[in-house]
Amino acid sequence: MLPRLIASLFVALMYCLPSVAAVQTRVSLELVLAVDSSTSVSDAEFGLQVSGYAKAFADPDIIAAIKALGPDGIAVTYVKWSSHRNQVQAVKWTHVASAESARNFASAILHNSGRIEGSATAIGDAVIYSVGLFKNNGFASDRQIIDVSADDRYNAGSAPSYAQGIALRHRVTVNGLAIDAKGFLANYFRKNVIVGEGSFVVEANSYEDFGTAIKLKLLRELENPGKLANLNQTE
Repeated sequence: MLPRLIASLFVALMYCLPSVAAVQTRVSLELVLAVDSSTSVSDAEFGLQVSGYAKAFADPDIIAAIKALGPDGIAVTYVKWSSHRNQVQAVKWTHVASAESARNFASAILHNSGRIEGSATAIGDAVIYSVGLFKNNGFASDRQIIDVSADDRYNAGSAPSYAQGIALRHRVTVNGLAIDAKGFLANYFRKNVIVGEGSFVVEANSYEDFGTAIKLKLLRELENPGKLANLNQTE
């Protein structure tokens, strides 16, 4: 009960603080990349997540999809999470609208490749923390998405189903990337993690498949369906 109260107070505080008078940059999408750093993920597996995200933002298909959105591009930030109250915004909000800015963001991910400490898998708290990052981030858009990856169900902190309600109230869409060879985690994500208009789950059978899975996920979030034809996906 206490973790839920603390989480609610955190998000409420983030959204109730007076806004700083500043010009906001208009973008087509605001995107949080929330990466699992809990102990269920080995160092090698965490490295595959990092390289997967970095390679995606240097990928010609992803760059083309971003450029297809027009000059506004997207705003994106990179978050590492593990246990309750253990989340770090490793790469600040970045405006990506060109090949150069996309590659710079990929380099920033690699530059911040170290994992954070923590034991448990607090998916709900990761989502709640990510919702708070949209407040006063310097950008404005009609779409706000949290992209959360994990290889296990939550076992600490706020329940993901509770975080769903917070995301829904703030009109934030949560999409999931479930890393699970047996396919059970994808169904768990559908019921308990994802929320919002058009929300979906992409499944990676292993960490070796993570790079392909995150590319698929980003292309779908960037609304570039032409690149999806030859990739497997789960609804």
